[in-house]
Amino acid sequence: HDTRRTMTPSKKDNNEIETNGVSVFVRVRPLTPLEQEKGFTLLHGLVTTSPETAGNAVAFINPSSSSSSSPSIGGFEGVLGPESCNRDIFTKCFQKRLPTVLRGGTASLFCYGYTGGGKTHTVIGYGDERGLFYLAAESLLAELNELQQSKDDDDDGDGGDDDDDDD
Repeated sequence: HDTRRTMTPSKKDNNEIETNGVSVFVRVRPLTPLEQEKGFTLLHGLVTTSPETAGNAVAFINPSSSSSSSPSIGGFEGVLGPESCNRDIFTKCFQKRLPTVLRGGTASLFCYGYTGGGKTHTVIGYGDERGLFYLAAESLLAELNELQQSKDDDDDGDGGDDDDDDD
């Protein structure tokens, strides 16, 4: 995985989130085994994906009304469905904010939802699936290591003696 390529800020295009300000995403968690066993289904009208270029995604469309004025819940940067793993969530929602941190700025990650909604699973992880906090730390540390390696390589190229030679 090339962290330098993914961490380097680039010009905003239709597939990138705005990195200044607040971006709100919706994550629809999968049903738990117990919910599936009891025959539960996702809420009718719940949108579980949004186009890559959404920027004004809708998470719920009222299925009982055919009127264009029927209430819907929208205005989100994107909607990620039950098939999305934490790495997908990290890549789409938060990774593009990390270069700001490397330049000395800040980035915040906040999850809101009801008890049992999957907030802890998303930010901390469970089992082999790492959470967003872990993935952010891993990415930042990898980028810092790469920057240090690059600096060390530049320092080694200054014409001085190289202590690594055993010959």
